[in-house]
Amino acid sequence: MHCAEISEHELHAFVDRQLANERQRDVTAYLDAHPAAAKRVAVFARQRTNWPRWRRVWPIPAPERRPPNSNKRSAGRSGGRPGSGVIAVAGTILLEVAVAHTGGPPSAL
Repeated sequence: MHCAEISEHELHAFVDRQLANERQRDVTAYLDAHPAAAKRVAVFARQRTNWPRWRRVWPIPAPERRPPNSNKRSAGRSGGRPGSGVIAVAGTILLEVAVAHTGGPPSAL
């Protein structure tokens, strides 16, 4: 097994325990040989562990349901306000920084 054959997708699948046993061993060997990749996978694992706690504190609302073609002007767009994607990404980054510095999400109110 060559270490260069481990993909980003496989690193995430490793954390999610979705790899076959043989491939799991290959990724483990890769991580043993590549400390920087092992650190990244540790971050993925921490995110996976913290995700259920974040969902309890900040539940994601169900998407708005609209009949197809109900608003022809927004066809081809997500239907959100302009720039809302940037705000969502910024919020996600802010939450990750908070988790990294505090060790976990705040307690539920």
